Amino acid sequence: NVLRIISEPTAAALAYGIRPSAETSTVLVYDLGGGTFDISLVEIGPEALRVIATAGDHYLGGKDWDDRILRYLSSRFEQQFGAELIGDDFNELLVKAEQVKIALSTRSAMRVTVHGSGHSGTYEITREQFEELTRDLLARTEQLVEQVLDDAGMAWEAMAGVLLVGGSTRMPM
Repeated sequence: NVLRIISEPTAAALAYGIRPSAETSTVLVYDLGGGTFDISLVEIGPEALRVIATAGDHYLGGKDWDDRILRYLSSRFEQQFGAELIGDDFNELLVKAEQVKIALSTRSAMRVTVHGSGHSGTYEITREQFEELTRDLLARTEQLVEQVLDDAGMAWEAMAGVLLVGGSTRMPM
């Protein structure tokens, strides 16, 4: 028996231990998943948690950061060898791109060996380069956050906290 269906931001807040409290406060839920980005303002009151504003981009997610690394590395490979990555070589690099993103969350640089068309090239990508390659993606999330705050008529100072949800929120940027 389904007693009640709750929204994803409310579920995230509950999963992270946020519960109704005597004082009413608001938290911002910043959810950067693999394929989508969602932002919500969740009001925490004495009786319940309630979503008061939300926005999102269903064409923006952690995979977009992976793709920027993929394009950077494949471009370097193509410049060096004049060969395009296809098939299994491309798929292998796609997996490595996500691994590089994860590694750059704790390391300042990462070396990656790319194989294709009988060639191998090793390239370094730094966290600084990665952040520059993806600056516009982060700006898109910032724009949506500001939009949701404006739509709700709220300021940053009114937030009791920010709840980061999704693996890509582990990136230092």
